[in-house]
Amino acid sequence: MKIKKDTDTFNDWLFVKKNKSFQAWTSNNELPITLEGQTELKNIILDLIEIAEVCIKLCSFILTDSEIINALLNKLRTTDCCIFILTQLDSSKFSASLLTEEELQENTNETHLNAINSLFNEGAHIRAAENVHAKFIIVDNKKTLVTSANITTPSLNKNPESGVYLQQNSSDVASKLFDSIYRYGTTYNQFVKSGTGRKFIKHSNFSLSSEWLPNDPKDFLYTLGNLNNSIYSSLIELIEEAQKEIIMSSYCIIGLENLTEFMDSIKRAINRGVDIQIFCRGMNYRPLHMLGCIEFAELGCKIYGDVFNHSKGLSNEQSGMIFTANIDGRHGLKSGFEVGAKLNGPQNDALRSFMKWQVANAPYQLEKGTIRKHYFASYEWYVKEKGLKCPPPLKKISFDCKNLNKSQSDHLAEKPFYGFYKGGNLMALDINGGAFETNFENGMIKLNQAQSSYKGFEKYLIRYEEMSFHYE
Repeated sequence: MKIKKDTDTFNDWLFVKKNKSFQAWTSNNELPITLEGQTELKNIILDLIEIAEVCIKLCSFILTDSEIINALLNKLRTTDCCIFILTQLDSSKFSASLLTEEELQENTNETHLNAINSLFNEGAHIRAAENVHAKFIIVDNKKTLVTSANITTPSLNKNPESGVYLQQNSSDVASKLFDSIYRYGTTYNQFVKSGTGRKFIKHSNFSLSSEWLPNDPKDFLYTLGNLNNSIYSSLIELIEEAQKEIIMSSYCIIGLENLTEFMDSIKRAINRGVDIQIFCRGMNYRPLHMLGCIEFAELGCKIYGDVFNHSKGLSNEQSGMIFTANIDGRHGLKSGFEVGAKLNGPQNDALRSFMKWQVANAPYQLEKGTIRKHYFASYEWYVKEKGLKCPPPLKKISFDCKNLNKSQSDHLAEKPFYGFYKGGNLMALDINGGAFETNFENGMIKLNQAQSSYKGFEKYLIRYEEMSFHYE
């Protein structure tokens, strides 16, 4: 029999809550943001829609915020302003890889498609591609705002987001890029009415050619499949230029094995003494994200986190970037359609200040060797922040582990693990990515390999004072 107590440690790297005093962010006109109670980005987008006279070009992965949608509908109904929209219509992309957990709770697919349908009915020109994750708005081909925020209520009202206005020459490039993708790079480019009044989308296999793309991107950067990777190459340039400090922010960190040049550049920066700080979401429950965070931590980077971040950026002492891609080698940095802006002077100073503020006020820090009850307390704080109701912690648990192999039983004893719940009852455990049914026999929980899926069940961290493990 083996016994583990909540006074023992977890030896893995984990995001753990730190007791910090919170300092409010002071707004900066160079870098409009979203924070809870500060809706600068939303206000700017509404103002841009209001002042538009000739045309609005809007690119967003998803559109679900009713206030923005109603402003666009009102513009279509009351003016001659043309509205062009680039978006995503592949519902399989509406997943946790590309949307935040808060956005997934908005009945995303149906709300998005209803919004698109309403805008189309009022005369908006709408096309969609399977790889759109960029977010920017252009008004009258003069003003361009690039932002990390989707047109969703969480992104525009609560989640940390950032944006920046482009200079006129870069705005011209952004407008040309929008036009080229709208005309030649969209998979879904025509709505067709059927006899029942429903609308279907015409599918196109037309292939975008590099000859139609801007060849001088100025400070406006973009990823477009294998046709352009200026976001990725510019990030590497910023890392190579750094002499003292790099600070970066991302929603998640995934797929670093596909970002070889980026990681090699990070290693060179560390070897020449550059201090690297990274801010992201403290998602202990997402294994791929944790692998990425741990890889950075083991190189010597300091990793901080919060519960809601969706802002993206990177800055050294002199220059910086904001961009719509995450630090993600599977989606965004080297694939799909993303945009970004290179920043200097006051704009970079503002970005640096914002990310430093995020780090200074970060509730989480990634650390190794956490006392279990401290980690459990971190989780209870997280649940409260998310507005969730989790089952109470257990005092003593006994497991019958005869049906577990060594790797599974070691995971249960040495790592945090989660339970699947239904109606407040524990139905199964998630052990090292596998589901095990829980059956109570003779005062012990007997574990058997699950024969069915627990997708859709509530999932919570198992907290305890003491666990015992029986193998015979």
